[in-house]
Amino acid sequence: EDHHDQDTKVPDDDVIDKATETTKNANKRLRAICRHAKTKFESFEKCTEECQDHLCCFARPNTSQSCNSSQEKLCPRYDECSVIHNILHTRKSSHPSPHTEHLQKVCAMSKLMEDDGFEECAVACSNAECCFAEGDGQCHSGSEALCDLFRPCQNLNAVLSR
Repeated sequence: EDHHDQDTKVPDDDVIDKATETTKNANKRLRAICRHAKTKFESFEKCTEECQDHLCCFARPNTSQSCNSSQEKLCPRYDECSVIHNILHTRKSSHPSPHTEHLQKVCAMSKLMEDDGFEECAVACSNAECCFAEGDGQCHSGSEALCDLFRPCQNLNAVLSR
């Protein structure tokens, strides 16, 4: 067991008690995680992971997607997540998100034919399996904006159905 490096580790998410974490500390932590979400795939992915359960805080008030009134005490902790909401809801622009650009590269049909290519794409798309599932396991309805970012993952199904 490694005891000597415990002091230098960043605390795991389960060590941070998010229920008692102050709004200021939560925003500071999320700012560090989400700072490069617009330009770096890894940052976008980590930020999305941290924020996905709280994107309802940024939905238009009084819509079915909004949770701002029911979570008004919790939502201010997630102010830094607005970057993800903005990326998901301004994707109509000509510039694809860093996430989609990354997937377009690793899931290009030519890459999928390479030895490690299929595996690399499958791993990159694992968070969105439900977007392409049929029946009970599907999550596309209600998550259209997020699933759109994973559209290049459809190439996996195209290869598998050959």
